[in-house]
Parts: sequence; structure tokens; C-alpha cells
Amino acid sequence: MTLIPNIDVRNGNNELIYSYTVATDINDTGVVVGVAKNYNLQNGSYAENIFVNKDNNTTVLQSSQSNLFFYGYNATAASINNNNELVGKVDIENVQDRSRKQRGYIYLNDDAQYLATTFDNTRGWLLDDLTNDGNVNGEANKYRIAEAFDINNNGDISASAFYCASGYSSTAQNSLCRENEQLVAVKLTRNNSGDITPRSEINEPVQRSGASFGLAGLGLLVLGGLWRRKK
Repeated sequence: MTLIPNIDVRNGNNELIYSYTVATDINDTGVVVGVAKNYNLQNGSYAENIFVNKDNNTTVLQSSQSNLFFYGYNATAASINNNNELVGKVDIENVQDRSRKQRGYIYLNDDAQYLATTFDNTRGWLLDDLTNDGNVNGEANKYRIAEAFDINNNGDISASAFYCASGYSSTAQNSLCRENEQLVAVKLTRNNSGDITPRSEINEPVQRSGASFGLAGLGLLVLGGLWRRKK
């Protein structure tokens, strides 16, 4: 048994840094992911930050890795595949007066194989951006990806999604459902053709939409409904 380095619960002065650290998954190349619960407040939150470890190198993910990870964010590190693609859920807003909304994400760590070719050198994406075809009346606009639980080496993701049978009022990340939402199980299957159209934000101020704008070749299959991006 080996302690994961550089995320010690106490510092050299025996002061608490983290309340706890938890390793949650490991891939075939020995990359370990998990979360570290901060002992002190960060931006109004006792934040659960993601760490990634390989051998003696451990990185706690922050905004320098991706704008998904703003100061004081909370997230899970559910699964990492052999292509260094990490999935889970992450705060999508930076507020202190109520519980923050969270959505599923994917983060490409280190030398992830498809970082340049599929994700346009953007490491962090909300899965909602990757399932957006820009069509307010389309099948994809009936879903918002709540949380990702696992990812295989083909890039297929098991997840949960908020489902609105009549479709959300717009393709924006925080648009309203015209009726009651349901939480449903979904499978996301990668399709390397097409463009990514990041979702906009309306009404509520948020920290970021999850990733920078750019073209990439990722499509997703939601509940068996295959669609392609506009070329």
C-alpha cells in the first residue's frame, strides 16, 4: 500500500489542508484519479477538488488545467479510461447563497490520445456542449447531462440526464423545461464527425460554460437517437 504523494492531509506544520482524500479510479497505465476535500473555505465552499496521479506526480486540477475548475469548485472523478479521458460531474456556477448546479464533464489529462484530433486541444468540456446540435426542436434538446459515471476505451459514457419530454425552452445550458424534468439513464456513444456547438447561458450569471469555443469532431448518442452536427 502506498500513499498518493503531494496531497497530504496535513502540511509540514501539522496544519490541516484537507478533511480527506479519496482515490476513485485507476486505468491500465496506473493513472489514479480522486478527490481532495479542502479543510478551509474556498470561495464560500469546502471544495472537493479533483486530483490526478501518476507515479510520484500528483496534480490537483485548477483553472490552469481547464476553466471547468474555477477557484472553489466541487467535482467528482468517477472514471478514467486508458486514453486518459476522465469523467464525472462538476459545478457549473459560482454562487455562495444556495447549492450549486452541477453537470457531467469530460477532461482530457496529460497526453490524452484524442486531445488534438477530436477535442481541438481543449481539455475540459461539459457533456452538454458535446450533445448540442443547436436545434431547439431536436431530440438532443430534450436532455441535459447530469452526471457521468463511467467511460470505456472507445469513449462511450454511462451517465444520467435530466429529461424534458417536450424539449427545453432553448438550447442554452440553463434553459427551462416546459414540464416536469425526469432523471433518466443514458448512454453516450462517440461519433467523430461534426462540430461542437457550446451551449450559451441565459438568465443566471455563471462562472463559465465549461470550455472555450472551437471546432472538434465529437458527437454523442443519447438513448439510441443518433444525430450529426452541421458541417
